[in-house]
Amino acid sequence: PTHPLMYVEPFVALLIVANGIMIGFQTEPTYQVWDGWPIIECVFAGFLVLEIILRMHLLGCRTFWCGDDYLWNLFDVLLGITGVTDVTVELANQRRSEIPTSLLRFCRLIRLVRIVKVFRLKFMKDLRLMVKGLVAGIPLPWRLLCYSR
Repeated sequence: PTHPLMYVEPFVALLIVANGIMIGFQTEPTYQVWDGWPIIECVFAGFLVLEIILRMHLLGCRTFWCGDDYLWNLFDVLLGITGVTDVTVELANQRRSEIPTSLLRFCRLIRLVRIVKVFRLKFMKDLRLMVKGLVAGIPLPWRLLCYSR
């Protein structure tokens, strides 16, 4: 039988890619001033928190916090916290401009890290294996080059 998370993960991957595209549009000067960005960011942060809650419910608290993927789950929780913080800072900055822009840039940079989540999804296993092989194989040619002297 297929685990229910397998049905959720393609939707999560789609949301992650859409979020990355949205961040790209936000950095484009012609689109930066649009007033709808905070609303869209709230929606993405809400989906991220909802995904964490759903994953915790489907896996059970014990498996979520102590299972094989507990580090990925902690990463998700950290992203959820930074996502909610980012939205809160963004909304507070709309009312008063006392928050330094460097903090806002840092929050946006953290949002880009969400794209790493795509590699944890089960249906991306083949891609994950190829990337691991590529990363593991990089030092080998370097060693051969160093020892050939």
